[in-house]
Amino acid sequence: MIPEALVAEAVKAAIGSLVKDAVPAAIQAGGKVWAWIRRTLAGKPAGEAAIAAVEADPAKPSAAKKLEAALTEALEEKPELAEELAAVLAGSSWRQIVTQTATNTGDGNKTGQVAGQGNTTTIG
Repeated sequence: MIPEALVAEAVKAAIGSLVKDAVPAAIQAGGKVWAWIRRTLAGKPAGEAAIAAVEADPAKPSAAKKLEAALTEALEEKPELAEELAAVLAGSSWRQIVTQTATNTGDGNKTGQVAGQGNTTTIG
């Protein structure tokens, strides 16, 4: 996985675990990623600022951008962190990148597709 995709997935996982309406599965999976991000960015001014921004308001788009920038910078400084982050994402059970396709032909068809964790669906 390329570093930009890793960073995007890690930020989604981490922030997804911090928003107030997060489901338990997202909290558990994203929490592992968030813990890794906090350890990795600790002691770096841009990292500390990004962590503070996300913790203050995880739903704020600018907080996610700050976190992406700080994490990208960390991966540029230490490229070996990309493998570590990929392992953390894989071990966390977090999966954000999903492609689903459905084709219905005819009359009266119903289709439901779900991806992610903690989903509930009702098709009536």
